[in-house]
Amino acid sequence: MLISGYLRERRNLRRVILLIDSRRSLMESDEQVIAFLDSAAVNYQFVLTKSDAVTPAELQSVMNAASQVTAKHPAALPTVIASSAKTGAGISDLRLALAELAADRPLRLGGRAVSHCL
Repeated sequence: MLISGYLRERRNLRRVILLIDSRRSLMESDEQVIAFLDSAAVNYQFVLTKSDAVTPAELQSVMNAASQVTAKHPAALPTVIASSAKTGAGISDLRLALAELAADRPLRLGGRAVSHCL
């Protein structure tokens, strides 16, 4: 109940990062959080964790499944970031996404917009 009130009433909350274990894909508890965030009209973004623990084909499958879910939910951002704390993969993409959010604009390097889409 406390979290529910916080998320619904926090006007300066711009996004929730929903961490999804790449080894397990979306779980029932994730789907419950997604439904709540949709009902509360809170924007959220999927970040897949432990991407080093699955094969590239498995990771692509999880990314595709996550992208299909985001397409069905209006509060979900379409960009899914795959990350690994162990190898550092995707961490720069996540940092860039958060920096863009904090800056409230796309960041640019060398005059070009930098994309954090995977």
